[in-house]
Amino acid sequence: MRNILLYLSLLAAVFASHAGEVGDSVRPSDIARYSFKIEMGRTGVTGIMSVADRPDCIVGSLVNEFGISAASFIYDKGNGKLKLLDVISFLNKWYIKKVLSADMKYIVQTMYGIPHKIKKNYSVTREGESLTVVNRKRKITYEFTPMAPYGPAENEEDNETEG
Repeated sequence: MRNILLYLSLLAAVFASHAGEVGDSVRPSDIARYSFKIEMGRTGVTGIMSVADRPDCIVGSLVNEFGISAASFIYDKGNGKLKLLDVISFLNKWYIKKVLSADMKYIVQTMYGIPHKIKKNYSVTREGESLTVVNRKRKITYEFTPMAPYGPAENEEDNETEG
C-alpha cells in the first residue's frame, strides 16, 4: 500500500511539472527510492524520497511515512536551479522554502555527482551507500539510504501470456 501511494504521488509530481511534454515517460524501474530522515533539533521527519533522473532534469518527491507528500522538486540540469513544488502547508513559508530549496539543491548535486561549489556550511558524510548532509548553520541533518528498486529484478524476465 505504501509503495502504491509513493508511486502515485511521484507520478502526480512528474505529470504536474511536465504537463506539456509529450512522449517523455518515467517507468517505475527508472525511479530511485531513498528512505530519508530530516532532523531539526528535537523534531524530525522520516519517509521516502523518490527521484527520477531524466536527461534534462531530476524530478523528486518527499513523502512521509503516512503517504502525505511533504514536498516535490525539480532540478534543472541546464541552469543548475532547483524549484520546490507542492510544499506542505506548514513548510510553505518563504524563509523555510529558501533554506529547504538550497539544502535540496546541494543534496541532489552531491547525490548525483553534479559539479558544484563546496560550501562551508555543509558537511557531507558517506557511510556505505548512505548519504548524510548537515547544514551546520541551521543545524539540520539530512540522511538518505537507498532502497530496493521498483519492479522485477534485472535477472528476472517479463512473463507474457499468449492469447
